Amino acid sequence: IISVDWLVNSLATVVKAACQRSNDAGVGLGRSEREWKKEISSKSFENLINQLSLLHRSALAEVCKVRTEPDYDQRELVRNRRSTQQLVYKIRIVCQEGAIVRNGIDIDDCENVGNLEMGE
Repeated sequence: IISVDWLVNSLATVVKAACQRSNDAGVGLGRSEREWKKEISSKSFENLINQLSLLHRSALAEVCKVRTEPDYDQRELVRNRRSTQQLVYKIRIVCQEGAIVRNGIDIDDCENVGNLEMGE
């Protein structure tokens, strides 16, 4: 849905900008502006826009449908529940200068608790 939404918004922005540019240019349209206006008023462009609109509407409808299914809220709670098992991560230090180990993820607000050498 995000890709479809991005595509629709990008196309709308381009068309708006092109229309504004044509209006700012006045009556003396150049060859590229005439070709653009011819293309945008063609049946194939209209078909493309209709198909894109249908894809956008069906994607939005699918998202809404999933959220209205029975037990959606319960499944969402289960998906977002934190695991009781502690996760174990393995990292490899590849920087020649090594790495600083901190007691959290925020660089500015966490204390340094040690250093690791490359390869550890």
